[in-house]
Amino acid sequence: MHKRKMFWWCVIGLVVVVLPGVVFAEDVDIVGDDSNHTLNVSCVLGNIFDATGDKYLKEQAFWLAFDGSVDLHFYVYKSRAHDESGTYDLISESTRSFTGGGLSDPDWYGVSYFGRGVPIEKNHYYIIAYGVIFENVKTYWATPEGEPVSFGYQTHGTEFPCTDPAADPISSPPLQPKRFHQRLVTAVPEPASALLLLLGVTLLRRRY
Repeated sequence: MHKRKMFWWCVIGLVVVVLPGVVFAEDVDIVGDDSNHTLNVSCVLGNIFDATGDKYLKEQAFWLAFDGSVDLHFYVYKSRAHDESGTYDLISESTRSFTGGGLSDPDWYGVSYFGRGVPIEKNHYYIIAYGVIFENVKTYWATPEGEPVSFGYQTHGTEFPCTDPAADPISSPPLQPKRFHQRLVTAVPEPASALLLLLGVTLLRRRY
């Protein structure tokens, strides 16, 4: 019994030491371009993705232009089923304050997710978007819809009212023939990190 307790305490210690050092292999996807723009006043704007692989969303950002201090709200919605026009649940919401350089000076504005990030699971659709409430934010987009990304495929743009609190859930989001200009950083754990953890547990089992 004493050895069994020692084994599990060692496993817990190994996890605490190894997991923070897990290395993630990151991919950066740029969706759309700046060939068109619209002025966002009080809407959620973003892209819908069909996920074909499991990953973690580490960062999302949009190519935007605005003047003065603005609160940007960032959202991730996940479909309940593999149905683009079905029901989506809000799984992540973040708000950040930025100071823009003016409507003629666009830049990337976004949010980073700590730890592993927001889980992206295959066979689900995701809305990855930003919103503002009573602001003037120039948002850039391209046509037509449809663009491959590292975790699947951008299928449509979408737009719906931005509210506080955020709409949750949402059903039948509008499908637009657009690709909003967006940067996404996604990641998966490196196999070497998982192997290191497995090797440590195996050695502990032999010891105890």
